[in-house]
Amino acid sequence: MKKMKETEIEWIGCIPFNWNLVKYKRYCEVFAGGTPDTGRQEYYDGDIPWIQSGKIQNCDIEDCSRYITKLGVENSSTKFIPKNTSLLAMTGATCGNVGYSKIDLYANQSVMAFVNNKMVNNRFVYYSLYIQRDGILINQNGSAQAGINVENGKNLYMPCPNLIEQKRIVNYLDRKIGEVNKIIEKAKITIEDYKKYREAIITKSVTKGLKNNVDMKSTNIEWVDKIPFAWHETRLKNKIYVRARLGWKGLKAEEYVNKGYPLLSAFNIINSKLNFEDVNYINKFRYDESPEIKLSLGDILLVKDGAGIGKCAIVEKLPTASTVNGSIALLTCDKSLNSKYLYYYFLSKIFQKYIDRLKDGMGVPHLFQRDIKMIYLAIPPIEEQNKIVKFLNIKCNEIDSLIKNKERIIIELEAYKKSLIYECVTGKKEVGSNKLLNKNISTGIKVKCKDNIFAQSILLCKIIEELSKYNLGRVKAEKALYLIEKYVGFDFSNNYVREKAGPLAEPIYKCETIISKSNKWVKVKNVNKHIEYEILPDFNKYKKYYNNYYSSYDDKIEKIIEIIKDCSTDKAEMIATLYASWNDFIIKKEKISNLKIVRDVRENWNDTKKRFDEKKWLDVLEEMKQIGLTPKGNGNLTIIKEQ
Repeated sequence: MKKMKETEIEWIGCIPFNWNLVKYKRYCEVFAGGTPDTGRQEYYDGDIPWIQSGKIQNCDIEDCSRYITKLGVENSSTKFIPKNTSLLAMTGATCGNVGYSKIDLYANQSVMAFVNNKMVNNRFVYYSLYIQRDGILINQNGSAQAGINVENGKNLYMPCPNLIEQKRIVNYLDRKIGEVNKIIEKAKITIEDYKKYREAIITKSVTKGLKNNVDMKSTNIEWVDKIPFAWHETRLKNKIYVRARLGWKGLKAEEYVNKGYPLLSAFNIINSKLNFEDVNYINKFRYDESPEIKLSLGDILLVKDGAGIGKCAIVEKLPTASTVNGSIALLTCDKSLNSKYLYYYFLSKIFQKYIDRLKDGMGVPHLFQRDIKMIYLAIPPIEEQNKIVKFLNIKCNEIDSLIKNKERIIIELEAYKKSLIYECVTGKKEVGSNKLLNKNISTGIKVKCKDNIFAQSILLCKIIEELSKYNLGRVKAEKALYLIEKYVGFDFSNNYVREKAGPLAEPIYKCETIISKSNKWVKVKNVNKHIEYEILPDFNKYKKYYNNYYSSYDDKIEKIIEIIKDCSTDKAEMIATLYASWNDFIIKKEKISNLKIVRDVRENWNDTKKRFDEKKWLDVLEEMKQIGLTPKGNGNLTIIKEQ
């Protein structure tokens, strides 16, 4: 174990004793970019890459969305930024984000460049900046657009090992982060596929209905060739009451109050749902002066102006009396039109094509009330509308649940990425092993064996001996092996993955090979696709190794075996999975509750976990607490596997 020293910098913590702590200005030329006069068109539409802070998203930069001319570069007085340079966003929502440029470019004044002097590894500078966000945000100024300046960047501290160690860390992180990024990208693609699938189901339902092989008729509705014979087409003006806040009743920012009536805007429509968490408030006078736009249940909000044009939401819950600002049109349906049916129509591809045409037709698009009234839609009888709404509610909820699960996977992976970079760049994790060196995190017990796999093989033999008469198969053995490792605190350098049957590390299969083929102590049998173990005559030879490695820990090992002994395979899986999730929360130093652990297991692990209901998970977790089977934060975070 390396000797550590404190840095007294909260977001860095301790670092190895032989590392240095230096300011970036020692090894890097640190400077900000510049922006030419925005009114001169000849400065833009060039072929020179030019990046803004909003495009810095904690990843490599391989192209730019904006380009300027040579004259623009000269006018802005910005410096050339060579490829393999780390960039830092200085202002706005992305303040503290980092990027690594793989191309030569220039930047605007809200981007800081760290061009190193070859005394440090380029890529190590990038990873070290990745962990500086907390320090960067502390140094933000209090201006209208808060941010940091170049002096703040120059004087940030960087943990600094020797160049050989830097290279080793960079190679390791590039490989591991690359693997995680592939999973994240795959999850993002899956989310987009789910969204397209949802849109397709909605579009089919509101144009063709739920039944197949029905008589169809031609229609005058743009982008809809035929509709069911029993349906009719009409303009919205015949079915809705549409209104919006009048221009002369517009509100200024200084009129907003801390408490009052929510004034919803386009920003409060997120994923076609109303969000009341971050709203502006107005006083009673301003609320009452426009009674026609006070919200009621069933009303539809449709964004009619700006970049968010076409976004919509339906008022299904109303926490408090609310109204809307001038960018929102408020629609109320008559009794012959189910408002949720109209809501789904607005989510269909047909309506979105109409909106796309509007966007293409003007610089700042507007959807005027007269335009809304003239929109055509196909309407089935009210009974069929209700059936379509019920069907789409179920299908969309199912798809939204799948999307939410993928989004949670991405959040967990991003947190894992950040944690891994932090551990490596500050030296708390030795690259090449899974040993953590932070004094607040268990470093694990090393057994007297140079080969971790062989050491685990001996533990597996102990489990087989004790549990062979208690419905033991591979899954139950895996979970017992995991629980012993984490409960006792052994450091076998394992990375556990969130698999269908609970936490799993690859060595289990290598252990089986050692005890069955290399030493012939056990026969591994496949019985009806179920792995079982048969004890062979030389089995007892394992005991001399067990006594040598584990005699000091036998009581704790026996405790786990005693707990697992009478468990079904399912219950062993549940115990190990709950233990792993709980252990992750401890490692991440997050607040823990029984419900939080159980929901993490059911929603962020694998869909098979939902075969047990929430109450059953909670009961098992409570039982674990009663028998003292509680984790201590040993080892690494479990790895979320893309399903």
